[in-house]
This record gives sequence, structure tokens and C-alpha cells, in this order.
Amino acid sequence: MLSNYWRLGYFSKLLFTAFNDEDIFRNEKSWTYKTELFGYGGAIISTDRRKKLVLSMEAGAGYAKLRGRGYRLGLGVEIKPIEPLNIEIKTNQDLSPTYMQWVDIIETPEDTVRVYANSKQVTKDITLRLNWTFSPDLTLQCFMQPFYADMNYEKFFQLLTPNTMDLEAYDYLAQAENPDFTINNTVGTIVLRWQYRPGSTFYLVYNLNESRFYSPVDEAWTLEGSNAIFVKLNYWLKN
Repeated sequence: MLSNYWRLGYFSKLLFTAFNDEDIFRNEKSWTYKTELFGYGGAIISTDRRKKLVLSMEAGAGYAKLRGRGYRLGLGVEIKPIEPLNIEIKTNQDLSPTYMQWVDIIETPEDTVRVYANSKQVTKDITLRLNWTFSPDLTLQCFMQPFYADMNYEKFFQLLTPNTMDLEAYDYLAQAENPDFTINNTVGTIVLRWQYRPGSTFYLVYNLNESRFYSPVDEAWTLEGSNAIFVKLNYWLKN
């Protein structure tokens, strides 16, 4: 913390080579494979949190020999126009490369092919939060998050030997559809809480969940949504 109450921070992490067995839970014919050395780091800065307007920024990057470079950028603003009201907006974008992205297992008369790929996923999201305390007995909380993810599979391989990174190029698209996809989701929750008498509370909740999925094969968006309203009433019975 600086003398003007600004904050500076740094984070870093180094992941050593190990063995990953997560894909065995996808398919019992999968193998454990060896992971690569991977590291990332970044910095965080934020302004004086005592103020009515607080700004923050986060930036980081990572690198590994096989997966390449990735990054993450984040911006945030917190607004407190009056004491009972708090508004927070955060936006993030990151590029996540992967050298052993699970794709498929293909059975042939001669062999079982365990297919992996190099992939790059770009993710963008905005998080909106609002907390408003009208009184000790009446509060409103809102959360909303539009979320976008674009997943691209670039090079396909087959894993030749368990517990290794022994890979060989494989023409997966010659016999299967392109697994690329795009997701555009929006989730949110609004909660109104009213304590209408000591120990007794009324809740009114609105839940938003909309999921849009795009497949390059179908060249169309698929929309699934579930919007719901919930009402909960608690009544305290005195002894």
C-alpha cells in the first residue's frame, strides 16, 4: 500500500512437469499424459478504496514451450454514490492456449486413437453487481454476467505412449466434424429481501440463465434459456 492508499500487487506461479489423469474420467480408454513446465505472472493496481470511485486493473501473461503464450487483462470500477449503494463493474479478457486439449477417442480395427489438439480459447466477460440497503430491514442485491468464449482447435495429434508427451500429427478432420465452438451466455440473479418483522423474512428472487451455442458445422446458434421467479417466506414462531 502506498502513502496515498493506492495498492500495488504482483502474482506469479510456476507449474512443474507432472502427470495428468483427468481424461480417464472422460473415457476409461484414455491415458495419463505428461505435462510441461508452465509459468505465469502479472500485476494488480487499485486506487484508494475509501473514495466514492475506485478503479482497478489487472494484467498478466503466461508461457510454455508447447502451448505458447497466453494473457489476461482485467479492468474494474466500484462506485459508491451514497453510503447505502454500491455498484461494481468488472470486465476481463483472456487468451488460454492448451497443447493437450482433449478431443476424442477413435476406435479402428488396428488401434485405439487418443486424439488431442493444440487449442486457443478467448474468453470475455463483464460482471455487474449492485447492493442497495434501503434500510436494515429492506435490501436489494443484483448480479449480472454476460459471458463469451470462442474455442478454436488448431492442430490435432494422437498420443502414442502413456505417461509421455509422445505425439504424432493426426488428420482428425478427415473423419470427424470440426469441434470448434462459440458460447455466448448471460446469467443473473436479483434478490429482494424484506424482514417484515423480527426473525421473519420475505425473499423475492429472479434468476436469468440464457445460453447461446454456435457450431461452425451447423452454422447456426442454439438458444437455451431458463428464467425463473422464486418466492420464499419465513415466519418466526415465538415460544
